[in-house]
Amino acid sequence: MRKILYFILFAAAFSCAGELAEKQMAKFVDFVKKQKYEDATSSLMDHVYAFENSDAAKNNAVVFYAGKMKEFTRQHGKPLGFTKWRTRTLAKNMEEIVFQINCEKSAWMLEIHEYVGDDGKHRFGDIRYVTEEDIFKAYAK
Repeated sequence: MRKILYFILFAAAFSCAGELAEKQMAKFVDFVKKQKYEDATSSLMDHVYAFENSDAAKNNAVVFYAGKMKEFTRQHGKPLGFTKWRTRTLAKNMEEIVFQINCEKSAWMLEIHEYVGDDGKHRFGDIRYVTEEDIFKAYAK
């Protein structure tokens, strides 16, 4: 009976991976539209596992990525919305979700690895911006 209960809890955790990323992406794009870059990056960085016990590291990441947001906005134009481009299962409780941020001039992508911990809490294991160079390198292989 105990094994069945663990399996059910594990399956429930697996089925929920990816939900947090989509919810936070909506907040992220809304903040970038309003040019609130630090709030935008905080909406994602608040859920990164590595920053749970380190406010200093989180604050440094927020400032760094807020600068990236300003740069992307100048380069690609104001964001119009986002599209969930791809979801790929990496492990039983981890998914890779790629979002395309649609802007006035062009688009760019954000890749998030979301997992559900043993405690049932959703976290981001990795967040990265995908540039044109990254895409060309991936397809060149």
